[in-house]
Amino acid sequence: MLWRPLVGWFTGAWAIFSILASVRDNFLPDTVRDKLQVLKIIPTLPWWGWVLGVLVILLLTAMEGAYQEIRRRDAVIEQNAPKPPAFRDRGQLHATEQYHDINLTLVNTALTDWFTVSVLDVRPRVPRDDARPPWLVKWADTDDERRHLPKNSTAVLRLCRIESHESDKNRKAMTARFFRPKDEFTTLLSLADAWNAQGILIGFQMVNPEIDLRITATDTKQTTDRRVALVLNDSLEPRVWKVEVLR
Repeated sequence: MLWRPLVGWFTGAWAIFSILASVRDNFLPDTVRDKLQVLKIIPTLPWWGWVLGVLVILLLTAMEGAYQEIRRRDAVIEQNAPKPPAFRDRGQLHATEQYHDINLTLVNTALTDWFTVSVLDVRPRVPRDDARPPWLVKWADTDDERRHLPKNSTAVLRLCRIESHESDKNRKAMTARFFRPKDEFTTLLSLADAWNAQGILIGFQMVNPEIDLRITATDTKQTTDRRVALVLNDSLEPRVWKVEVLR
């Protein structure tokens, strides 16, 4: 603030002039004192002028201290004020299974916006699989890539269908068919983790497919990532295990 240097400068100047006036009046001879009457305003001030000057200095100092205290108080209030929730915390993604289908429900508690959901990665896949994420996920009620979601509304998406066949156990892979806005895309999930090094089946529960997703609010350009973790039972039927927030 400008007052702090002004108060310091004014106080220093006032002290210097006061010292000079005292030295002139008390220690110098009359002939020399008369020649220094260029500082006439200082010794000719009445007593109330000196008091007024001191009070002005004290007032400015008090105002500066009050200003600094208010700044510190406002900084503490701002630091302790509740922060608005981040975009990642203002939306929820739920995953459910229906027979062999995995569906998503997006709950928008953020501002009204247009949304897309895309697949970033699918694991575990067989080495020869040629899937190249990302790709968009299909909305259940429209073929458009984006969907308008008002605040505090929900929308359903069709993520994928994981169908099992008896031959999947022999080839140690199963097909996952992902639904996109205009078409479908097939990838092969590896079942290699269901066998040990000796080739003995230790259970398909050892296979935990993971699907990484990105939710994008296109108008405000905000994103958040989720991971849908699945488990397979002995019949190779997928079940949703959990949905994690990645960022």
